[in-house]
Amino acid sequence: MKQLFIIVVIALLYPADALEQQPFDPATDAVARLDLLNRWHLLVSEQVLAQSARLVTPELNSVASVYIGEIHGKPHLFLKGALTEDPENGCTVMIPLKENSNGLWVAGQSYQICSGNSCNTCGFDEYWGCSCERYTGADIETESRCDHTVSTGSGLGKIN
Repeated sequence: MKQLFIIVVIALLYPADALEQQPFDPATDAVARLDLLNRWHLLVSEQVLAQSARLVTPELNSVASVYIGEIHGKPHLFLKGALTEDPENGCTVMIPLKENSNGLWVAGQSYQICSGNSCNTCGFDEYWGCSCERYTGADIETESRCDHTVSTGSGLGKIN
């Protein structure tokens, strides 16, 4: 009981530190659940998911949004941010979710990255396409595109 009290006090006094130190294992920990009204709910904080994704995809920086979307009727976890080496270029990581035996959803064993080349926001459409969603560069003549990478293994890393 004393340990729980200490954890609660630390979380209240230093909320950012408590979130950063939260352990997460994508191999066993559920990421989301679907309620009776078919609404998705993240079971892990956005900060922890962003930290976990950066362990696998270090070029993902300043994650602006974390959400669950569906492509071809299947749920995917999306993390949208920018590239570390060039914050003007967008980067989106898409991780498929699979349902476990408890009706909760865990990270699948593959992931895709859509990263910008003169593109501020790269993302995926329902056809699995990776494309530039928003370009706000000064040079309108510059070719803007997003590069698509498909990888095996978990798109989320373990946080101890």
